[in-house]
Amino acid sequence: MFGKGSTAPIILICLVGFGVLLPLGIAVFMILRFNQYGGTNNILRQTQYNFYHKLKAHMKLALVPEVDTTQRCPPREPHAF
Repeated sequence: MFGKGSTAPIILICLVGFGVLLPLGIAVFMILRFNQYGGTNNILRQTQYNFYHKLKAHMKLALVPEVDTTQRCPPREPHAF
């Protein structure tokens, strides 16, 4: 099969390319393409897209309403010992 000609390296490259690397590349592509969740927190990619492209534009400081951050607690009753 592999005589003294120069076809041996070509055949070896084809076997490795089409027999190993091509199926591996297809598998990686399919896994990445059909993975719906991304990141370390497994957040749906559509949710990330909606936040970054639709919601984040409306989160400017000028548009955020003033928030009263003081806590109003009722007066404490004295302890009965």
